[in-house]
Amino acid sequence: PATEGNGFISVDQAKAKALKDAGVKAADAVFEKAEFDGNDLIPHYDIEFYADGYEYDYEINAKTGAVIAHEKDYND
Repeated sequence: PATEGNGFISVDQAKAKALKDAGVKAADAVFEKAEFDGNDLIPHYDIEFYADGYEYDYEINAKTGAVIAHEKDYND
């Protein structure tokens, strides 16, 4: 869905926020998921990517761009 017109950040901005928080360069990341979720109390983006042998899962607030939650797991 077009989210930017509704006062939300874009999916690319959400990805950039997750990468910055993780300290990962875009060139080193492989994204598996980047989806808008407007069904929760706080509209957010679910971002999942892999880099340097780790899996990163992020929830980014769609209004503010703030990190709501994140996990980093070793991907064996």
